[in-house]
Amino acid sequence: MNGPVSLLPPYVSALPVARGLGTLLIATGLLAWVAVGFDLADIRLLGRQAGGEIIAALDKRAHGLTAVILFTAQTVLLAVTVFFFILWTYAVRSNLRALGVRKLDYKTAWSVTGWWIPGINFVRPYQVLREIWKASDPATSDRFEWKRAPTPPLLVCWWIAFVAFLSFELAALVMGLGASGALVKYQLARTASILADTCEAISASLAWFVVSKITDAQEEKWELRDQYQAIDDDLLVLTAEREVR
Repeated sequence: MNGPVSLLPPYVSALPVARGLGTLLIATGLLAWVAVGFDLADIRLLGRQAGGEIIAALDKRAHGLTAVILFTAQTVLLAVTVFFFILWTYAVRSNLRALGVRKLDYKTAWSVTGWWIPGINFVRPYQVLREIWKASDPATSDRFEWKRAPTPPLLVCWWIAFVAFLSFELAALVMGLGASGALVKYQLARTASILADTCEAISASLAWFVVSKITDAQEEKWELRDQYQAIDDDLLVLTAEREVR
């Protein structure tokens, strides 16, 4: 006898995307710490110049080339990581209906568009991920119970670090463009860059835990739901057999 046909969309595991994203986040964090070290070296070099020391042209050229290579590597890696993070966010958000969750405040489209709308992108991605985290909790089996789940501190800390990274990065860019050869202004720009790279490293590390926690929670919740469905199907079969007898 065939069991009842489910009207819910299929569940697609986000594990493959999460694994690739995890690797990218680790690489992003490590490269950010390398950038912090380079920024500190850059400030020391500026201090030597301010003290009247003459820096060899070859050393300046090598330092500048290293800065360009490091900036390019960070930019490319960050772009790829952001792409996979949005892809993963879309995947785990799409799974919520398959998990039987109802009364969601944000549509699936917000998991993508929320990152690109100026102003809104400082709040909406966090709101979407907070909803995904709470709705993916395997401890909330009822389709509406997830709304009462607490907001995890890990998610809050990650978002604060991420917003701080963006803010310091923008400040470093603006101060760097406005330095116009002024040594003190350029030193301030490098200081902002150090803070940006530090926040980026912290944000990438916390994001790794966020991705792992949500992905594992969805896998566990789906496994439990599958078990409950199997029990329901067995009960339906037993009921049908009794009616036949």
